[in-house]
Amino acid sequence: MSAIFFYATVYLIGYFGANVINLLTVKPLIRNRYMAALVPVVLVATAHAYKIVSTPPRQMQDTSMEYALGAYIIMPVIIVTLGAIYAMWNKKTDQNED
Repeated sequence: MSAIFFYATVYLIGYFGANVINLLTVKPLIRNRYMAALVPVVLVATAHAYKIVSTPPRQMQDTSMEYALGAYIIMPVIIVTLGAIYAMWNKKTDQNED
């Protein structure tokens, strides 16, 4: 459960970082902040997956590498991605109503 919060925090940092970049430039560089914020999430997930694959499991843990990849990387990244898609879709419907 904490992996979801970790990747959601990485997503929010990427989202607000894209917002700051757009505020600092005259013409907005990043058009879709929702999808641009997924770039740091994918980069951190790739580094995290590499660490899980390249190191042996702890002595007292009875988990496999596949379980760790699925539970701590794949599932949280999918949930954060679906949340970003939902937020983007919800923003479009709000703009269409105005």
